Parts: sequence; structure tokens; C-alpha cells
Amino acid sequence: MNYQEFAGIAPYQSWAAAYKAKLDFDNGILLAARQKHLDARTEIGVGDLVIDGKKTLRVAHDRGDSVQLTDGRFDASFYLGDDGFVDFSGGLDPAIPKIRFASTGERRDAPVWFFSQNCAMAHNGYHTMAKFRVWSLIQAY
Repeated sequence: MNYQEFAGIAPYQSWAAAYKAKLDFDNGILLAARQKHLDARTEIGVGDLVIDGKKTLRVAHDRGDSVQLTDGRFDASFYLGDDGFVDFSGGLDPAIPKIRFASTGERRDAPVWFFSQNCAMAHNGYHTMAKFRVWSLIQAY
């Protein structure tokens, strides 16, 4: 069975609830290891949050000297790999040079997913939150 099937059965079957609790514990350990990689990043990167006036956006693609943002309106998805690599699936906005971003020093939770117990199979996504740096967009004058 996959994670989504256990999650669906758990409210009705005690054996499934117990096994789901074990999966959640195991996945929490995986998340903690991945979070360490995210914490080690020093520059703006995929998954980070960007404040632009009253809007909060996320970095969706790193082009080296620039990044592309997304507002997440169209089912944006951020996969968190075991080495802290974040991969985005969804629509992109035009690229903005990295020099136009300043760290706020803040960190916020943002949604990510990875395969439960590192087992890649259909419906085995574990959806959770990870902490990402927050940046402000410096307006061009």
C-alpha cells in the first residue's frame, strides 16, 4: 500500500492508523535531514519566499544569476530531494536578477513534498512543511 492509501484508511482502522503513525515518524526523520541541507544554503534558492509589496511569492527556478518566481495559483508543487534540492512544477514568471533580492533574516514554513520513506511510486507523496528563507524584492528605480 502507498502512503495516501494508509492516510485514507487510518481514521477507520486502528492497524492502519498505527502504521501511518510509523510512516509519519520515519518521514519526519527524512524531513529533518533535508531541512539541514536547506539551512546550509546561503543564497536565494528554489522554494524560498519573496515579499513583493503585499504579495508573497516563491522562487521557482534558479537560472544562475537570476531567479524566476511563481505565485502558486496554478497548483504549484515543490519537491524536496534528500540532498535539499528543491524542484518546482508549475508556471514561471520572468527572470529577475539575484542582486534585486535582500534577505529579511526571517524564515517561514512553506509546503513541500517528497516520497514517503524515499519510495518512489504513485500516490506515495508525503506532503509537509519545511522552513525557507524570506527575501524582499528590491524595486528598480
